[in-house]
Amino acid sequence: TPEQPVVSVSFVYEDDPSLINERRVKFDVSWSGSTTNYYEIDHGDGWEVTIDERGSSGQDYLYHIYTVGTFYPVFIFYGQGGVPYQYQPSEPVVVEPSTATSIPSGCPGVTTSGISLFADAYCAGGNVNFTIPGTYNLADSSFAYAASSDHIQSGWSVLLQNDNGQQVCHMWDAWNYTQDTWPNGAGLNDSVVIVTVFNNGDCTPSSGSTDTPSVTLTPSNTPEQTGCPGVTGGPVVLFADAYCAGGYLQLDTVGTYNLASFGFAYQTSSAHIQSGWSLLVQNNASESVCHNWDPWNYSQDVWSSSGTTMNDSIVSVTVYEGGDCVGQTPTNTDVPSGCPGVGTNAILLFKDAYCAGESLVLDLNGTHDVNAAGFGYSVSSIHAPDGWAVRVFNDSGQSRCYLWDAWDLSQDSFDGGGSVNDTIVSVVVNGQDCN
Repeated sequence: TPEQPVVSVSFVYEDDPSLINERRVKFDVSWSGSTTNYYEIDHGDGWEVTIDERGSSGQDYLYHIYTVGTFYPVFIFYGQGGVPYQYQPSEPVVVEPSTATSIPSGCPGVTTSGISLFADAYCAGGNVNFTIPGTYNLADSSFAYAASSDHIQSGWSVLLQNDNGQQVCHMWDAWNYTQDTWPNGAGLNDSVVIVTVFNNGDCTPSSGSTDTPSVTLTPSNTPEQTGCPGVTGGPVVLFADAYCAGGYLQLDTVGTYNLASFGFAYQTSSAHIQSGWSLLVQNNASESVCHNWDPWNYSQDVWSSSGTTMNDSIVSVTVYEGGDCVGQTPTNTDVPSGCPGVGTNAILLFKDAYCAGESLVLDLNGTHDVNAAGFGYSVSSIHAPDGWAVRVFNDSGQSRCYLWDAWDLSQDSFDGGGSVNDTIVSVVVNGQDCN
């Protein structure tokens, strides 16, 4: 063993649009000649951490989120006689203020009269303009399902409507429809099909006034049906495309179904539900919605808690014989063994059981600090393909080896006892075994 450890430290910045005035940094740390089974990190921002259960040599990928500023992280390894040695990347970590915080509000450069709709956010791109009060079918202007922002002349207003009859009144510039929703929570962007223009500020026509809509039109390009009147299967059928089209999965009996076991997770865009039955759908964040009618276009629907789209996000469903998603315990709970739908040739850690939810890929042998990667105390299942092995550790040093898929860690215990689920802080990956 050399007197001083040989250490290499580098880093890259990782893009994450959800971070404002922050930046995620991925450190690549490799070493040999360490005389302890741990090393220490001073991230330079007041955050210090000790990385345990390490050998005399190895490689780690570590994550840390920095705020705005310049930082000089220090990695401390120990040589012969317990002498500490400090190592730093070749350059500091520099985080600039996010430019994403400087976005326009309103449409100050737009001076058109009446009501203008734009194809892009912030009143940009192609547009249509209405200067006479009335109701307009946007299909007549080839602008149905195209509006992403609007400019409204002072003292005017516009009533927007989608193909499901949902309506919203705008009395000022709405510069980014991706931030707005219909009353039922569905996203507003690219979904407006009818507008009613008023030359008053509250979308309320007064009797005999010129701002009373003069025509009422039905969108000519509204999809040919609401619901799925031509579908007779059931009691529940899930479809890969909107309006009950495309590939499908028919569910014939009451029960809870993990869609990954049928190759249909993250695939559903619409569903048919037989009269008198109901369907509880769930995403990988455990948000759920009950349906007792045909949801024919999930791209228009959102999860109630997060506000994210339901389209292509459903991972499990529960079928009920009854119209309210309650009343009986499902009898044929159907869950997979293993993770048959996961084909990645690497170790994958998942935050949800049955290899679902957010995942972390570990494709290199060595020790990995999953806590630093944002996965500490949150792993609920593991994919271990043939020829790979992974030993997982909790913060007490207990461990367990996996040579195959562990699809529900709530059913597993460490070698010395104690649940594995949501307790893992580090793992050692080996291409052959856990020795």
